[in-house]
Amino acid sequence: MVREIIVPTHQEHTVHIPKEYLQKHVEILILPYDTDKKSVTEQTDDAIFSQTASILSDQNIDPVKWQRTIRSEWDR
Repeated sequence: MVREIIVPTHQEHTVHIPKEYLQKHVEILILPYDTDKKSVTEQTDDAIFSQTASILSDQNIDPVKWQRTIRSEWDR
């Protein structure tokens, strides 16, 4: 994967395509890149853990049985 963040000064930009992508289908996207720190919300592992801790505590779930059910879906 190639990712390049630029600040264009003209409407045209030349794209370098690596050799390993030649003769293959590639997708080229042009998206605005927001560098405003206020709009980016990064959550730490601790914040995510505290928000999701005990989320299933009100349900009667046997964790071992649930894990076996999930794993058995892989064998399908």
